[in-house]
Amino acid sequence: MPQTQPELFPSPLRTLRYRFSPVRRLYGKMIRQGAFGGSRPWLIAFVTFRGLLFVKRTVSRRPEHISIDVLKPGERILIRTIPVSSGKERKRLLRGG
Repeated sequence: MPQTQPELFPSPLRTLRYRFSPVRRLYGKMIRQGAFGGSRPWLIAFVTFRGLLFVKRTVSRRPEHISIDVLKPGERILIRTIPVSSGKERKRLLRGG
């Protein structure tokens, strides 16, 4: 059974934190006044914000999960490192190439 991380905030506080988040309120205002309201400055702010989020998601590393298995008594697992000279070579070897 997978372990879950403990919640940082209890559920009611997390709901309030989400609802009154300054970023969420600003984002809603950008959509309402920029995309649907026709205000050019808010539209530019909205496009800039979404562009920065896109860049952050494409540049940041994502965790790689190779395998998750449950071992039975008597089973073994072998962990080894793959010596590589570059990131491209590592990705190629992880894909089985």
